[in-house]
Amino acid sequence: HHFGGSLAGRLVVTAGLGGMGGAQPLAATMQGAAMLAIEVDPTRIAKRIGTKYCDQSTESLDEALAWLGAAQRDKRALSVALLANAADVIPELVRRGVTPEALRNFAYNIGITKYNGLTDVAVLEHAIREDLNKRALRRLVVLRPIKVVITNLDAGRTEELDAVNNPEDENAGKRKIPFSRELYIERDDFAEVPPPKYFRLRPGGEVRLKYAFIIKCDEVVKDAAGKITELRCTADFESKSGGANAGRKVKGTIHWVSATHSVEAEVRLYDRLFTVPEPDAEGDFKRHINPHSLEVVAARCEPSLKEADPRMRYQFERLAYFALDKESMPGKLVFNRTITLKDNWAKEAPRS
Repeated sequence: HHFGGSLAGRLVVTAGLGGMGGAQPLAATMQGAAMLAIEVDPTRIAKRIGTKYCDQSTESLDEALAWLGAAQRDKRALSVALLANAADVIPELVRRGVTPEALRNFAYNIGITKYNGLTDVAVLEHAIREDLNKRALRRLVVLRPIKVVITNLDAGRTEELDAVNNPEDENAGKRKIPFSRELYIERDDFAEVPPPKYFRLRPGGEVRLKYAFIIKCDEVVKDAAGKITELRCTADFESKSGGANAGRKVKGTIHWVSATHSVEAEVRLYDRLFTVPEPDAEGDFKRHINPHSLEVVAARCEPSLKEADPRMRYQFERLAYFALDKESMPGKLVFNRTITLKDNWAKEAPRS
């Protein structure tokens, strides 16, 4: 009724192959669909394969998506039973911000083979990045803040600046972001003794603040223990777009938020669970668990994120893609990292 009398070329995902649920794969393929049926009991899967209610089975989500992606592309009916717990698989994908479109693109691109094999997780990550780059709203968030004071801006004064919502979508428009005397920048975006080819902020150096002005670091303030607590800077207010010095070039651009207007958020930085592609190849997979697979930080966000929508995906500029967690609530924002902007693991592979 809703799809013109046929489900050919569409992916249907369901769970449970016991009792009446065992008829779902056959019902779907009778309508031309490609169906993924997730079932935790292997005996139920074996029964449905034996009675030909279901076509194929696997314990690999990647393999299931490959088969179904090929069936979708060819508009061919196919049902695949996946031995897994749907209560774990589907919600976790959604919670971390992976979209159905990204999974479909991944399945389409890896194709199908007649033998068991491994697909590099980087292929899935590329599909996720490609999809989120088109749809994610850009926002400014500082994960590990250090305070910056703009000494030539009066206390209490606020400038409203224009920021692009998504450069990949001209219909996404712009938003206003506040600029005040006190800001936060990433602690990693300042180096008191910078390494070679470091183009971010340094004592006496200049950077451009994204969507804003060029600033120069004039003074570094430390506490009694020698830890940097504040950077005192001056801004070139004519360097903003449309100003007399708008064309002035500096090598570095960094992100920031207004300390006065920013909101706090818990940000969960998920990463790969294992440090190698095949953690069980040598027997003990626990040796290869990534100790940094989850890090939680208290971040500062631009004020528009107070109205963050769990249905939307966000790119925290220069950082990664994120989604609002289901535990988030007014006054207690929680974001999960879906994936970084670049494949940081590609640099590690040659070293290992």
